[in-house]
This record gives sequence, structure tokens and C-alpha cells, in this order.
Amino acid sequence: MIKNILTILTLLIGLTSYGQEQPKLSPDSLYHKDNGEKIYLKTEVDSIAKYQPNDDELFNFILKNISYPSDARENDIQGKVYVSFIVEKNGVISDLIVIKSLSESCDNEAKRLISILPNKWTPAIKNGQAVRFQYIFPFSFKLKGSKSKRKK
Repeated sequence: MIKNILTILTLLIGLTSYGQEQPKLSPDSLYHKDNGEKIYLKTEVDSIAKYQPNDDELFNFILKNISYPSDARENDIQGKVYVSFIVEKNGVISDLIVIKSLSESCDNEAKRLISILPNKWTPAIKNGQAVRFQYIFPFSFKLKGSKSKRKK
């Protein structure tokens, strides 16, 4: 019973902070080249970039469209992929990269899903102005009923 409550609590905490969960690489690190125009981190803006129309639509889209790669399923590969991208001033995504890899096929699936999101984002705001913003998104790959504890 307590194990189930802890699992549900962990999922809820993960869902509420999904977009800004930092991998254990280097918190608040910039993973992109700024090419002369500053890219802001979550601690530097008044409001972060947000998917439109809302987070529920983002989650629903990912749940409907995610496909566990067959080679990862066959090899019982489980864990997280962290992708990072820039939300530009106009709400368009650019510079999509993997900053923490799980496997090539899982990495590619995470990048595919972000690249096909149907809606724009509301850009981050700093001092009343839209700014370029680094967004980090974790994708969890977990097999139902797997007895393996192996995670990369």
C-alpha cells in the first residue's frame, strides 16, 4: 500500500516539474550555442516558455504518439532520455539535442516527438520582452511488467 502511494506521489511530482527537470549533468548549464543572441535559463526569466494550449495537451500528444523502440523493448532498455531545445521569441522550437542519452533508438524517438509537436509555444518573458529560452524535457522509457532492474 505504501509502495503504491509512493509510486503515485513520484509520478505526480515528476509530471508537475516535467519541463524543467534537470539531468544530473550540470544544473543550470547552457547546452546550446547562443550564436550572439543570449539564450536564457529558467532561473533568469520572469516566466518560462509554455506549450499551447496547456500542459495536458502536451502530455496527451506524447502519450498518443510515443512508440517504444522495438530494439529497446527486445533488449529491456529502460530509463530516461533528456532532450533540450530552444523556444525562440516567436514560439517556434529550434536546436533540438539530446543531453542525456539512453540508447540511439530511444533518443531518436524522444527527438521525433518534440519535432512533431503540432502547436507553438508561448515564449519565455524577461523584463516584459520575449526571449530565447532553453527548455529541458525528460522522456521516461519503462516497460510494463518488466522484471529487469537494468536501466541506463
